[in-house]
Amino acid sequence: MVSTNIRVALVGTGSRGLMFVNGIAQRPGASLVALCEPNSVRAEYYNKHLEQVGRPRVPIYKPNQFTEMLKTENVDTVVITCIDALHDLYIVPALEAGGTYNQSKFRSLRFFLLLCILVRVIT
Repeated sequence: MVSTNIRVALVGTGSRGLMFVNGIAQRPGASLVALCEPNSVRAEYYNKHLEQVGRPRVPIYKPNQFTEMLKTENVDTVVITCIDALHDLYIVPALEAGGTYNQSKFRSLRFFLLLCILVRVIT
């Protein structure tokens, strides 16, 4: 049986990311499974917020552990909310992970990330 739970990782724990965390926490069938953030204080704030909204704490990864995070946490979707100038540092490895692991699993991830690239090129 195929799982319908979407496993989401969040990159960046600024104010923009909190909007996505709240949406993920409210969506049935979606789970935040990891944070990627260099600032441990902000990442801890997010874990406390997850507990407050009835969701479990998640592992925290540093930016240089991003690829490891994708594999270890079996991530389906990546939400990138760090500063715009750093998006490509996460988009490319996530696309590469889609090609390396289960391609059908990462189909929606590839579409989302390609959309991000197009928006960045156009603007």
